[in-house]
Amino acid sequence: MVRNMMSGLEERGHDVRIVSTLSARAFWQGQVPARRLVGEAIRVRKQTKLFAPDAWLVYGSAPRNPDLFGWWQRPTRYVLMQASASKAHDVAWPWRKLFNFAQRRALSRADKITVMGPKVVDELKGLGADPAKLSVLTVATEVWDEVPQQEARRRLDLPQDTPIVLCLSRLTGPRRDGRPYKTEYVLALIEAFGRAQLPRETLLIVVGDGKGRATVEGKVSELGLESRVRLTGSVPHGDVRWYYSACDFLAYPILRDQPYIAFLEAQACGRPVLTTLRRSSAELVQDGRTGYLARNLDEFTAQLAKLAGDRRLCSEMGRAGRDYVLASHSIDVRVRQYEDLVVT
Repeated sequence: MVRNMMSGLEERGHDVRIVSTLSARAFWQGQVPARRLVGEAIRVRKQTKLFAPDAWLVYGSAPRNPDLFGWWQRPTRYVLMQASASKAHDVAWPWRKLFNFAQRRALSRADKITVMGPKVVDELKGLGADPAKLSVLTVATEVWDEVPQQEARRRLDLPQDTPIVLCLSRLTGPRRDGRPYKTEYVLALIEAFGRAQLPRETLLIVVGDGKGRATVEGKVSELGLESRVRLTGSVPHGDVRWYYSACDFLAYPILRDQPYIAFLEAQACGRPVLTTLRRSSAELVQDGRTGYLARNLDEFTAQLAKLAGDRRLCSEMGRAGRDYVLASHSIDVRVRQYEDLVVT
């Protein structure tokens, strides 16, 4: 995202420079000695005086990884980009006290604060952020050239006339904090796929790999779906668009409120999205127009069957999805939105 943002702003005539790539996380993790902080602050200060920027843009500021170099220089325009409220509980106490102080100062000094989803707005308000400064600018995607479905299926050696459901997900292991993890989402999808009244030949393709793969394979075997569910393993990102283009729709029932770039990538490739209703998914999918936002897993299962049984509907929703992403969620759109924030 940072690379795309820099390139986009430079293409629009702005001089963009990175004054520090040193992560605050490196200090409390012991990767960088504490004395380096003072030296880096002096170096950044000298560089900033020479550059004399009109605006200061900080990416990913959070209590466990705050901006340590910008807010105290009182830049003309100070914007926190994709800030979060991730807790600093695992940070050693001396650093935690400093980091919490730095994050609150950054939130106070910022002219604008953008976040990935509505949930983070609530969390940052709890840290004292001014609601008037907060805005949701969620993930954005590159919009690839369209690829005909038949061509994509030939390339991937997939049947031409079969309904194909796609899922992209890392197959992660259980989280230490007990919260839902991505393999659980895939298991819920496979169970829905097994229950749904689908055309008999419908295929589910799962792109991704990880520690949870054996669990997913076990679920596929348990439900007797070996001939209808294919696990591809990891796929280079440059090749993912072929899978989007080959499928009829993307399906992924999220259990946590966080945005997923795959929802935008699928729509950018002209494919509708089926997921569950969360505040973040409502920011990315237009329910009933570019896909469906199911209220529960029973509704998700019914909509899975509806889309798999109506490829014409998938095509219509897919065209609407591509138009929606081009108008609201492309990299170019997001660059213009950030330009407005830092230049205004």
